[in-house]
Amino acid sequence: MGADEMPDSDSPLRIEIVHQSERTRVTRLFLAERTVIRKEPLGSGAEARLRQEVAMLERLRGVPGVAQLADELRFAGSIVLEDAGRVSLEELARPLAAGALAGLAADLAAAVAGMHRRGVIHRDITPANIVRSNGGAICLVDFALATPLAEIRPEFTHYSGIAGTLPYLAPESQATQLGRRGTLCPV
Repeated sequence: MGADEMPDSDSPLRIEIVHQSERTRVTRLFLAERTVIRKEPLGSGAEARLRQEVAMLERLRGVPGVAQLADELRFAGSIVLEDAGRVSLEELARPLAAGALAGLAADLAAAVAGMHRRGVIHRDITPANIVRSNGGAICLVDFALATPLAEIRPEFTHYSGIAGTLPYLAPESQATQLGRRGTLCPV
């Protein structure tokens, strides 16, 4: 059996493309007992991005509200994750009721706090990267831009080199990436 093959008992019954771009392909694998997510970094620097994301996910093992590795399944050049849900916040009907929105915000804040306690900053929290399960639980996904807090250097970064999605960039991330301390940068 090659490095890219799965044992017969875990062979997918069906594969669904969740997202595809020049840099990433994300598929949902329907197995006999469950579904998992396979994320394949593509193009230039794919191997380095894969190692970085796996390292961040390893640090975040067990943090509630954060994507979790599916250890028993392996594909060469891929990350296999537990399937957290099928709908991102970007796809949810709007507007959300005040109570639902408050609960979602509290769950997301708890996930981010858990992530920060482990010394990781996500750097791309957007509605597309927050998945909601059928039971309503949220899960923060896509740690491709995540980095250890210790590696953040407050130096100037040209706007074209900013990591993350600018309209959703946290003020502290704006400040560190644009080389400012103590003031927020207008977007």
